Amino acid sequence: MCGVDPWLRDESNPFITSVCDDKYARLRVADLITPGQDKWNEELIQRIFNQRDVAEILKIPVTLLQNKDAPIWRFSNNERHINEASGYVELVFTLIHELDKENMVQVAMILWTIWWWRTQKCWNDTLPSVLYVNSRAKEALDDRVRVRITLTQHRTVATLTEQQNWIKPQQGTLKCNVDAVCYVAENKY
Repeated sequence: MCGVDPWLRDESNPFITSVCDDKYARLRVADLITPGQDKWNEELIQRIFNQRDVAEILKIPVTLLQNKDAPIWRFSNNERHINEASGYVELVFTLIHELDKENMVQVAMILWTIWWWRTQKCWNDTLPSVLYVNSRAKEALDDRVRVRITLTQHRTVATLTEQQNWIKPQQGTLKCNVDAVCYVAENKY
């Protein structure tokens, strides 16, 4: 619980910042709730955590929590849990069918960026803020648009001057097709 899982609602730092005593290391969030009363055990929370963490914990409505621990999205205001993923999958497919092309591309880029950062969390233990992920998705989308415009302009010029045809590579050589993404602002691909 201490510094391991991002369960607080603070967008810039959802982790517990307190240094926890070993005797509290195995506590679960459910252990911080007064049994049978559905309210935070403020005395225990103030004994274990620093002021910042106490304030962040007490901001979480106890109605979001159950007697048994279950993963929830930390910004959720209702009791829908992450393991109800089928609802999210259905939502994404509904969005794909109902959004116009421009908004659909934006949603797809945000989803891709979330996926990319999830892999960063899994492999490199880095976790950016929600605002950073959203801004990174917008930058990637802007870069994609700029590259497509540039490619369209170059293709138009190439088509006007000379028709490009695929040529079989010489015997003993390999030809490789490559997909790439260019990030103009960062000068990398």
